[in-house]
Amino acid sequence: AWLGARLADARAAAPSSFTMVARAPSRVTDRPPDLEALERTFGWGSYSRQDFDHRIRPVLVRLAASRLRETHGIDLERDPDAARDEVPGALRWLVEGGEPPARGPAVTTDDLVAVVDEIERI
Repeated sequence: AWLGARLADARAAAPSSFTMVARAPSRVTDRPPDLEALERTFGWGSYSRQDFDHRIRPVLVRLAASRLRETHGIDLERDPDAARDEVPGALRWLVEGGEPPARGPAVTTDDLVAVVDEIERI
């Protein structure tokens, strides 16, 4: 009984490593969750065509649609012809659902930088 009591006292005085980790506060960040999600999405460096179509293209289309709405008052979904007239030729594939320009079998971060630069020109 005496030994059991001493072990219980020792356990209460010094929690295990597991208990200390379990009690550790989660990482606190001032960064918006949307920004962290975008960083995870765009942080791969290289994207297969399928990854591009399912993960990257929707974000780029939303970005282009937002630029069209802000700078020209055009809704991409409601007036795709007017939108097409305002989109630089290098971005037509994006609003028309075509293949992205890539220097190889995958779309790279460098390819995406070029696309975002074109979107900013809208």
